[in-house]
Amino acid sequence: DKGRSPYTISKELRNIGMVYLWADTRQKDLDLVLTRGEFITSTEAMDLAFFLRLNSDSQKRTQDQTLSSNKVVRVTRKEQIRGGFFKQPKFTDHSAISNEEAASRIHSATRYLNYHLSRRLSNRQSLHPTNSDFKKNAEDAIHTLRELAPQPKGYDDEPALEGLPIEAVNMISEAFSPDSPKNPFKTEFIRKRNYLLFLAYRDSGARITEIRFLRVDDVDYASRKIRIRVSKTFS
Repeated sequence: DKGRSPYTISKELRNIGMVYLWADTRQKDLDLVLTRGEFITSTEAMDLAFFLRLNSDSQKRTQDQTLSSNKVVRVTRKEQIRGGFFKQPKFTDHSAISNEEAASRIHSATRYLNYHLSRRLSNRQSLHPTNSDFKKNAEDAIHTLRELAPQPKGYDDEPALEGLPIEAVNMISEAFSPDSPKNPFKTEFIRKRNYLLFLAYRDSGARITEIRFLRVDDVDYASRKIRIRVSKTFS
């Protein structure tokens, strides 16, 4: 899963856009900070996590309040953001989003910061010359931000996804077999066509729409592989 669907890309860009909105609110040139500056600090990472947990109206209100007062809203304890975000009186004036959406935003921000850090570390000329602990400080900030991503409610209690029991798979296979008396389809052509489709679904793990657009020349009989022509993740 490369996350290349248009929806995923659009959502990722919106999340990164919120990071820039946070920087603008704090009167920081984020491009300069990430490309040639001292990177962000752990304290700023906590402040960013707080900002990403607000809905758009609250982000705008926070931006207006901060710019008008020229003060930075500081977060002093991680518990204010993680489990106790909704319980802190300090934040009762702000509206928080769901844990799922907050985690998505924070993980997007983490990936974006990691990208810039990796690029900086691969090019020593872009490292900040006055900070010998640049790598450690930047990694600490990213780690702090990642740790503040909330887990959805009941996340640890959810069972892992499982496939069908082998008995059920065998039963369905028998029903789709062209010669099976349990096969509900009437003509020989439809029976064989549906059986081929079923085998393609079962053995490849492809999506329904991906198998739907298969053509005869998409099948490589020598290697027993199929080529996906149309997919959600690429055009």
